[in-house]
Amino acid sequence: MAVCLSACQTEAPDDSEASERDWEPSTSSDVIAEDPGGSDPADTGEAEEEAEEDEPLRLEGQMDVEYTYTGSLGEFSDTCAGDAFIVIDADGVLDGEGTCANAVITFNFTIDGSRDASSLSGVLIGESAAGRAETPFSGELADEQTELRFDHTHEADGEALRLVGTMSLASSE
Repeated sequence: MAVCLSACQTEAPDDSEASERDWEPSTSSDVIAEDPGGSDPADTGEAEEEAEEDEPLRLEGQMDVEYTYTGSLGEFSDTCAGDAFIVIDADGVLDGEGTCANAVITFNFTIDGSRDASSLSGVLIGESAAGRAETPFSGELADEQTELRFDHTHEADGEALRLVGTMSLASSE
Protein backbone atom coordinates (compact mmCIF):
# COMPACT_ATOMS: atom_id res chain seq x y z
CA MET A 1 0.00 0.00 0.00
CA ALA A 2 1.48 3.33 -0.96
CA VAL A 3 1.02 6.54 0.95
CA CYS A 4 1.50 9.86 -0.76
CA LEU A 5 2.08 12.99 1.24
CA SER A 6 1.99 16.38 -0.37
CA ALA A 7 2.49 19.94 0.77
CA CYS A 8 -0.09 22.59 0.17
CA GLN A 9 1.07 25.87 -1.27
CA THR A 10 -1.39 28.70 -0.80
CA GLU A 11 0.40 31.21 -2.95
CA ALA A 12 1.88 30.86 -6.43
CA PRO A 13 5.57 31.83 -6.36
CA ASP A 14 5.35 33.97 -9.52
CA ASP A 15 2.14 35.80 -8.70
CA SER A 16 2.27 36.82 -5.05
CA GLU A 17 0.73 40.25 -5.59
CA ALA A 18 -2.30 38.87 -7.43
CA SER A 19 -2.66 36.18 -4.79
CA GLU A 20 -2.69 38.73 -1.98
CA ARG A 21 -5.34 40.80 -3.80
CA ASP A 22 -7.50 37.69 -4.24
CA TRP A 23 -7.61 37.09 -0.49
CA GLU A 24 -8.22 40.68 0.66
CA PRO A 25 -11.66 41.25 2.13
CA SER A 26 -14.08 43.07 -0.10
CA THR A 27 -14.98 46.65 0.79
CA SER A 28 -18.27 46.38 -1.06
CA SER A 29 -21.55 46.09 0.73
CA ASP A 30 -21.61 42.28 0.81
CA VAL A 31 -24.38 41.07 3.11
CA ILE A 32 -23.72 38.03 5.24
CA ALA A 33 -26.62 36.48 7.11
CA GLU A 34 -25.97 35.80 10.74
CA ASP A 35 -26.67 32.37 12.20
CA PRO A 36 -29.38 32.78 14.84
CA GLY A 37 -27.77 29.93 16.80
CA GLY A 38 -30.94 27.89 17.16
CA SER A 39 -31.52 24.43 15.78
CA ASP A 40 -33.26 23.96 12.49
CA PRO A 41 -36.40 21.83 13.00
CA ALA A 42 -36.09 20.57 9.41
CA ASP A 43 -32.56 19.25 10.07
CA THR A 44 -32.79 15.46 10.32
CA GLY A 45 -29.04 14.85 10.61
CA GLU A 46 -28.94 13.04 7.26
CA ALA A 47 -26.27 15.34 5.84
CA GLU A 48 -24.03 14.62 8.83
CA GLU A 49 -24.57 10.85 8.45
CA GLU A 50 -23.74 11.04 4.73
CA ALA A 51 -20.53 12.94 5.48
CA GLU A 52 -19.50 10.24 7.99
CA GLU A 53 -20.11 7.51 5.39
CA ASP A 54 -17.79 9.29 2.96
CA GLU A 55 -14.88 9.28 5.42
CA PRO A 56 -12.47 6.32 5.28
CA LEU A 57 -12.81 3.78 8.08
CA ARG A 58 -9.59 2.31 9.50
CA LEU A 59 -9.70 -1.05 11.29
CA GLU A 60 -6.65 -2.29 13.21
CA GLY A 61 -5.90 -5.42 15.15
CA GLN A 62 -4.35 -8.85 15.25
CA MET A 63 -3.89 -11.61 12.69
CA ASP A 64 -3.65 -15.23 13.89
CA VAL A 65 -2.77 -17.98 11.42
CA GLU A 66 -2.23 -21.73 11.53
CA TYR A 67 -0.27 -22.92 8.53
CA THR A 68 0.29 -26.49 7.36
CA TYR A 69 2.92 -27.42 4.78
CA THR A 70 2.86 -30.72 2.88
CA GLY A 71 5.39 -31.51 0.18
CA SER A 72 8.95 -32.49 -0.60
CA LEU A 73 10.14 -31.43 2.88
CA GLY A 74 7.56 -33.61 4.63
CA GLU A 75 4.62 -32.24 6.62
CA PHE A 76 4.54 -29.73 9.46
CA SER A 77 2.17 -27.24 11.07
CA ASP A 78 2.74 -24.19 13.20
CA THR A 79 1.08 -20.92 14.18
CA CYS A 80 2.05 -17.30 13.78
CA ALA A 81 0.57 -13.95 14.77
CA GLY A 82 1.01 -10.27 14.01
CA ASP A 83 -0.57 -6.92 13.35
CA ALA A 84 -3.06 -6.15 10.59
CA PHE A 85 -5.03 -3.15 9.40
CA ILE A 86 -7.45 -2.26 6.63
CA VAL A 87 -8.84 1.04 5.39
CA ILE A 88 -12.29 1.08 3.80
CA ASP A 89 -12.82 4.08 1.52
CA ALA A 90 -16.09 5.78 0.55
CA ASP A 91 -16.41 3.52 -2.51
CA GLY A 92 -16.19 0.37 -0.38
CA VAL A 93 -12.65 -0.52 -1.44
CA LEU A 94 -10.46 -2.26 1.18
CA ASP A 95 -6.70 -1.73 1.28
CA GLY A 96 -4.36 -2.84 4.04
CA GLU A 97 -1.47 -4.90 5.26
CA GLY A 98 -0.86 -7.73 7.66
CA THR A 99 2.08 -9.62 9.09
CA CYS A 100 2.19 -13.03 10.66
CA ALA A 101 5.46 -14.12 12.26
CA ASN A 102 7.02 -16.62 14.63
CA ALA A 103 10.63 -17.68 15.35
CA VAL A 104 10.87 -19.56 12.03
CA ILE A 105 8.88 -17.72 9.37
CA THR A 106 7.30 -14.36 8.54
CA PHE A 107 4.38 -13.90 6.17
CA ASN A 108 3.75 -10.35 4.91
CA PHE A 109 0.43 -9.71 3.22
CA THR A 110 -1.13 -6.94 1.19
CA ILE A 111 -4.87 -6.89 1.79
CA ASP A 112 -7.28 -6.02 -1.04
CA GLY A 113 -11.05 -6.30 -1.01
CA SER A 114 -14.44 -4.69 -1.01
CA ARG A 115 -17.38 -3.83 1.19
CA ASP A 116 -20.98 -4.60 0.26
CA ALA A 117 -23.28 -3.21 2.98
CA SER A 118 -21.82 -4.86 6.11
CA SER A 119 -20.12 -7.76 4.28
CA LEU A 120 -16.36 -7.55 3.78
CA SER A 121 -14.45 -9.84 1.41
CA GLY A 122 -11.17 -9.91 -0.39
CA VAL A 123 -7.76 -11.54 -0.57
CA LEU A 124 -4.56 -11.67 1.45
CA ILE A 125 -1.80 -11.37 -1.13
CA GLY A 126 1.56 -12.93 -0.35
CA GLU A 127 4.44 -12.61 -2.77
CA SER A 128 7.71 -14.54 -2.65
CA ALA A 129 10.33 -16.02 -4.94
CA ALA A 130 7.84 -18.84 -5.59
CA GLY A 131 5.28 -16.33 -6.93
CA ARG A 132 2.06 -14.71 -5.84
CA ALA A 133 -0.48 -16.44 -3.60
CA GLU A 134 -3.96 -15.08 -2.89
CA THR A 135 -5.89 -16.28 0.14
CA PRO A 136 -9.61 -15.34 0.12
CA PHE A 137 -11.21 -13.95 3.32
CA SER A 138 -14.67 -12.78 4.36
CA GLY A 139 -16.59 -11.52 7.36
CA GLU A 140 -19.11 -8.99 8.63
CA LEU A 141 -18.32 -5.43 9.66
CA ALA A 142 -19.35 -5.04 13.31
CA ASP A 143 -19.43 -2.10 15.74
CA GLU A 144 -17.15 -3.58 18.40
CA GLN A 145 -14.99 -6.26 16.76
CA THR A 146 -14.81 -7.33 13.10
CA GLU A 147 -13.72 -10.92 12.47
CA LEU A 148 -12.42 -11.72 8.98
CA ARG A 149 -11.81 -15.45 8.44
CA PHE A 150 -9.84 -17.40 5.87
CA ASP A 151 -9.14 -21.08 5.09
CA HIS A 152 -7.37 -21.82 1.83
CA THR A 153 -4.83 -24.30 0.49
CA HIS A 154 -2.26 -23.18 -2.06
CA GLU A 155 -0.97 -26.04 -4.22
CA ALA A 156 1.68 -26.20 -6.94
CA ASP A 157 4.08 -28.87 -8.19
CA GLY A 158 3.35 -31.34 -5.37
CA GLU A 159 3.77 -28.70 -2.64
CA ALA A 160 0.84 -27.45 -0.54
CA LEU A 161 0.47 -24.70 2.06
CA ARG A 162 -2.82 -24.34 3.91
CA LEU A 163 -3.54 -21.07 5.74
CA VAL A 164 -6.36 -21.01 8.29
CA GLY A 165 -6.90 -17.94 10.39
CA THR A 166 -8.64 -14.84 11.58
CA MET A 167 -8.07 -11.11 11.48
CA SER A 168 -9.65 -9.56 14.58
CA LEU A 169 -10.00 -5.84 13.86
CA ALA A 170 -11.59 -2.84 15.57
CA SER A 171 -12.07 0.78 14.54
CA SER A 172 -9.07 2.94 15.37
CA GLU A 173 -11.29 6.03 15.86
